[in-house]
Amino acid sequence: MDPLEFAPISLTQVHALREMKLNVIVEMGTLQLSAEDLLDLVPGRVFEFEFDPARPVTLTVGTEAIGTAKLILHEGKLALEMLSVRSLDAEEQNSQMLDNT
Repeated sequence: MDPLEFAPISLTQVHALREMKLNVIVEMGTLQLSAEDLLDLVPGRVFEFEFDPARPVTLTVGTEAIGTAKLILHEGKLALEMLSVRSLDAEEQNSQMLDNT
């Protein structure tokens, strides 16, 4: 078999992949600090952070942005409402599933 060819996967394997838990990073922005600030980090130090809660946040898995969302309150808790979701073609989905294993 050509090493670049993928062996077919079973329905059980597909279901197992769908049940995998992935860490999703919710990126609200970046904070630029000087090297001195980084060297002087201590508990209790406060840095002002400009953030517009109405601005969409980016959702990332690994190094790939997968969509955007807005922060909302849902039943009294902070939540995300999806605004956009990146569409993956079948080849890219297969590649990403292999990268995450």
